[in-house]
Amino acid sequence: MENINLLKKIEAAKIKQKAGKVLEADKIFQELLISNSDSFDLLYAYGLFCKEIRNFNLAKKVFLKLIKNFPSSINSYILLAEILRMEYKFNDAEKVLQKAIKTDPNHGDLLYNFSLLYFACRKLDNALTYINKAIKISINNDIYKILKSEIYINKFNFDEALKILKVLKNNVQKDNNK
Repeated sequence: MENINLLKKIEAAKIKQKAGKVLEADKIFQELLISNSDSFDLLYAYGLFCKEIRNFNLAKKVFLKLIKNFPSSINSYILLAEILRMEYKFNDAEKVLQKAIKTDPNHGDLLYNFSLLYFACRKLDNALTYINKAIKISINNDIYKILKSEIYINKFNFDEALKILKVLKNNVQKDNNK
């Protein structure tokens, strides 16, 4: 199947899903998977679909296949680790992220996900270390800074949290005045 045609059909499945027609979306994905089971775009979209409909077991299998077939795709590791974190399988999530960091140690979203993981399992010093690394790489990512302020709040360091939030507020106000 031509790649453009495949992408159009993937988009059609996403539209069905967003419209609440999950079974129709799944049918499209199933038909596509018959002849395109090694397509990165299809597997990635299907993995996201399974994750969003909370079919975590199938989503994990899809992301594992993506990691095996496309080991340089950091987002596959991140999404697998995110599911494991949601299932409270913190050690497994950490192992997945550790494999990913060997591929790309300076990936901001990967470092952010390490921080989220450590935050979830209350290893706040580790969470702070990783979010600082992520912020250093992606200085303008406000989501990272919000997590950092939340970590400080959980460490009962309200002054540092407030400093971060004030800077973010001032930046928003500056943007609104442009």
